[in-house]
Amino acid sequence: MVGSSERSGWADILLAAAERAWGGNDPAGAAELARRAWRLRPDDRAGHLLVSALARVGATDELEEVAPVVTETAASDRVRAQAVLARALAQFMFANRPARGRAILAEGPRHLPAPGRRDLPAPQAGAYTLPAGPRRR
Repeated sequence: MVGSSERSGWADILLAAAERAWGGNDPAGAAELARRAWRLRPDDRAGHLLVSALARVGATDELEEVAPVVTETAASDRVRAQAVLARALAQFMFANRPARGRAILAEGPRHLPAPGRRDLPAPQAGAYTLPAGPRRR
């Protein structure tokens, strides 16, 4: 049986490898390694890297499962904000669901208690929507 400290050690190794993969422009490799680390120890470091990598590779279905958990459980406002933004970006860019992306950004501030972070989703909605052109009514 694997003990808690051994799991934590493996999670650290996996996260270090995931960070190297991310830095080496291998988001798919980073996602796989971060996913394994998240399963061993779901913490801010693993969650941040996992949602970032999943958004970058367009893994919208998995991101829809993981990002809300990261958003709800992260200790850091920065990690919660990244989870909200990554999830919304994937909806705009890969799933072609801009209305869903806007809804995620609209509910984002309730997860961000720090005043400086609470305002973050609003400008992102505009930035993500711009490439799509004007909205049709």
